[in-house]
Amino acid sequence: MEKTLRKHLLIAVSLSAVAFLSAALALLRLPSEKTGNADWMAALPSDRLLSSLSLPGTHDSGATHSLFDSAGKCQDASIREQLDYGARFLDIRLKGVDDSLSLYHGFIDQRLSFASVLSSCYAFLDAHSSEAIVMSVKEEQKPSKCTRGFEALLSEAIAEGKADYWYTENAIPTLREVRGRIVLLSRYANPTMGLDCGGDSWRDNATFEMDNGVPFHVQDRYKVSDNAAKWSEAAACFAYADSLSGGSTFVINFMSGYVNGLLPLAAPTARYVNPLAEEHAGEHSFTGIVPFDFLTEDLASAIIGVNA
Repeated sequence: MEKTLRKHLLIAVSLSAVAFLSAALALLRLPSEKTGNADWMAALPSDRLLSSLSLPGTHDSGATHSLFDSAGKCQDASIREQLDYGARFLDIRLKGVDDSLSLYHGFIDQRLSFASVLSSCYAFLDAHSSEAIVMSVKEEQKPSKCTRGFEALLSEAIAEGKADYWYTENAIPTLREVRGRIVLLSRYANPTMGLDCGGDSWRDNATFEMDNGVPFHVQDRYKVSDNAAKWSEAAACFAYADSLSGGSTFVINFMSGYVNGLLPLAAPTARYVNPLAEEHAGEHSFTGIVPFDFLTEDLASAIIGVNA
């Protein structure tokens, strides 16, 4: 009897150890062995207009938390990992809380401060000074307990000893002007700095053009009847970009979206669209900015390769 109890106890302890080890490994995020995209812009001529480059990026870049680990989740990788993968467009959605800025996706708190995002970006640029980051900043939610407006809070965050890292003109820069810097794309009401995409200029759930001093063509159809419809919108924008062959219009072609239903589930659409984008990227001479849900290094590499 005693031997049997000892045997069962040993089995229980062993199983507990295995469970603990499995949980620990699940929480441990090992860095990717691939690092070839960290400096990919170094090979590009510095006199190229930023708008003429094909840039991989991420949609809702900080949305790693969600309801039930699914609804509203758009990325698995951290901001730094996205940059290491090759992303050069970040879609940052913010809410002012107690006079500081935090990342939100809709009403979901992403448990990430804007200061932490900037710290990751500055560290990346310090290590890879040939690179440039286009950062779209959107006011995602109305402020809570703030004594200053959204742009005032944003200006303060930029000015905290790091203003030299930023390009905040409403004009298309050359790559030379923005290497080692963040290009602000202002997607909030009445911006006075950055590439002006503010107010009603950014239409909801649509493909559209806007020009508040800098021309944009944007495909951001995110609520779709089915995944094939999303790919049709994306393919049409790829064709439009091809017709420009680069130049002085920013093209942004979001691969993100979800099929209309009870919950906004991005993963099923990403599983459908992302492989098609990766497969067909090489057929194009120019793609513009291509933000993905659930970016991988292979996806980024497919868009980067269009610049060759």
